[in-house]
Amino acid sequence: MALVADTDIAAAELGLAESALKQSLGRVLLALENHLSRPEAESAAPEVTDEQREAALALLRDPELINHIGNNLAGILKPQAKLRPAITI
Repeated sequence: MALVADTDIAAAELGLAESALKQSLGRVLLALENHLSRPEAESAAPEVTDEQREAALALLRDPELINHIGNNLAGILKPQAKLRPAITI
């Protein structure tokens, strides 16, 4: 069997007894199986109301969005003339 030959080689390469390597691999496999059998955790994302979702979509659809971003960033980064080309690229 190929797995037996591979564990022989791996054990020799790592300087371990083959039985110790197999035991460690068994623990790793068991931990992986336990992890995969757990139900998925709830999403950490906050709940968004329909009103919040619609407001966000309206903002994203706003044709002036890039100007709003530029105006907001202009107070932080100067000069505004250099800012707009960087955003639109």
